[in-house]
Amino acid sequence: MKKPKWAKSLKVKDLQHIAEVSATGRASLRVAKANAKNALCVQCRHIGNVLSNNGVI
Repeated sequence: MKKPKWAKSLKVKDLQHIAEVSATGRASLRVAKANAKNALCVQCRHIGNVLSNNGVI
């Protein structure tokens, strides 16, 4: 499976985590952005930091 352009900097486990959180069961940038500031989930914050450092969000 080819990764979307925004997901190039993320690992597979990060994409799987985004997919678990989403209602559709697929990883999307919309879900990643929505959960980037989640104070309860360390992995969501990590994903937000990686996307922010790479200029995606």
